[in-house]
Amino acid sequence: MNFLSHVAVVEPVQDRLVIAGAVLPDLLRHVGSGHHRTPDIEVGLSEGARRVLRGIRYHVEADAFFHYCPWFGQTLKELQQHMADEGNPLARHWSRWLLPHVLIEIVIDAHIADIRPDLPKVLYDCLQEFARHDGCAEVCRLYGADPEGLREIIGILIGNRRVETYDTTEGVADALRHVLAKEGMEVLSAEDESLLDSPIAWIRERLRDGEDIVLTVREGIELT
Repeated sequence: MNFLSHVAVVEPVQDRLVIAGAVLPDLLRHVGSGHHRTPDIEVGLSEGARRVLRGIRYHVEADAFFHYCPWFGQTLKELQQHMADEGNPLARHWSRWLLPHVLIEIVIDAHIADIRPDLPKVLYDCLQEFARHDGCAEVCRLYGADPEGLREIIGILIGNRRVETYDTTEGVADALRHVLAKEGMEVLSAEDESLLDSPIAWIRERLRDGEDIVLTVREGIELT
């Protein structure tokens, strides 16, 4: 799942540091190590840091459930087939299954932003509170990350990767490039961005007409 998806899943907890923790693994990967693990030792940690780790655990559990749940598996398979049937060159992209996988997650966030326009502000406010909190340094220490480096990544997310841009193909393409970026390989040229139009429309229709995936994940990790 993506940033807004993780926020929506843990929102019932109503704890801003838990919500910040629920999106941290995808940010820690840029400045630390072992970003998808949850430290077992919490002795000596502040209450704030423990709350953040609770959110990180929710993130790990949500990803583990979502990536293997029937909805995601079937959606990924059918999207790949849709792209192949249309003769979309992206069906033969070097990343194979990863491009449609990431595309589904980005469009889920776009869908959530459409129905919950207040949620991006919740995301940004929670991350900013975490960045100012003493628990930021504690959590970074557990992941071998530089607190200032993490704060810089949070600033970049808030300033440059606003989910409101997911309403456009260009915005989705830009987010896709950030995730798929790999040294020495072309991710997606500007000339090829229009190839995303049909897959994006297909995913949006699936989300409009299908099950509430946020509720499905929330129930799957027993956060109800």
